[in-house]
Amino acid sequence: MSPPRSQAHGAPPSCGLTTRRRGRSVLFTCLLFAVAALRLLQWEEPKKSAVAFFLTLTVLVSMATLSVISVVSYLLLTCLCCTITFRVYKAVVQALQKSDEGHPFRSLLERDLELTQDSVRQFSDQTRIYLNRILVQTRRLLLVQDLVDSLKFAGAMWILTFIGAVFNGLTLLILGQNTQRTRKYKENTQRTRKYKHNTEHANKNTQRTRKYKENTQRTRKYK
Repeated sequence: MSPPRSQAHGAPPSCGLTTRRRGRSVLFTCLLFAVAALRLLQWEEPKKSAVAFFLTLTVLVSMATLSVISVVSYLLLTCLCCTITFRVYKAVVQALQKSDEGHPFRSLLERDLELTQDSVRQFSDQTRIYLNRILVQTRRLLLVQDLVDSLKFAGAMWILTFIGAVFNGLTLLILGQNTQRTRKYKENTQRTRKYKHNTEHANKNTQRTRKYKENTQRTRKYK
């Protein structure tokens, strides 16, 4: 009998299981990140969504006024100022209290952030599929496989030239973010109005039932 492939190459059989588990954990964290991003975009948690909205708005406005290098350097400097200040504060508190709590960012430092071959392979496969679709569509439009679709594409590009003369990409992103926020605000206000209307209707019904019970009790006493 021939030995298994993993044993024949000298690799232990547990290596495949560990890589698969790491790949699944990375995919699970990516899914959790996507779900959290959708919840922020849909304003299911208003406080977190507001913080994310103002942070992204400041980043976009700063990128529209400053260079990308300046924005990245300022963001990293503010992050370092916050982390160093918190680290020094916790060290002073531990020295005064004579406690040994360790590093304040231990949980974040011990978190596994390594990308496995399986996760990178799955991500590259998905990106390859999307890129192939985009390349096929661009070839079909530019080489006039369908005249109507190519004319539509030319009209869309002609309209985009006027939009690009007035706006740039960052201003369009800022406007899109603001419109998305206003749309969610309108939806939330409509929900609150419906909830208030339903509560008022329910209160009216309860008052009517109470009056009906009081009238029935009075009629019974009169009889």
